[in-house]
Amino acid sequence: MAYKPDFTGRATRSELLGTLGACAIATAVLVPLVVIVKSLLLAMTILTLLLLIAVPLVAVCIRRLHDTGRGWSAFGVVAIPYVGLLVLAVFLALNGEKHDNVFGPNPRPPSG
Repeated sequence: MAYKPDFTGRATRSELLGTLGACAIATAVLVPLVVIVKSLLLAMTILTLLLLIAVPLVAVCIRRLHDTGRGWSAFGVVAIPYVGLLVLAVFLALNGEKHDNVFGPNPRPPSG
């Protein structure tokens, strides 16, 4: 079964943190391997895996932006030097909209 990243819908902060944690662990394992290995082909393979790890992280970031009512274009804020990643982190940390929005239903169960 092939994995297809989902860029539609909404994601909770816990989903974002889980994906971020998994990507951080995979990166912590793979990056030292690039430094250790002596084979260029193996190093290129590991770097390709690192790029593939980024795809699910970007997908969940886009869905998290959807949860806060922002479109995928808000991800472009990372292009701003020095402050772009900080602004994106603030966008991702904000509370999601409690009601359904144009990107889909609220991913959190109703409280009460």
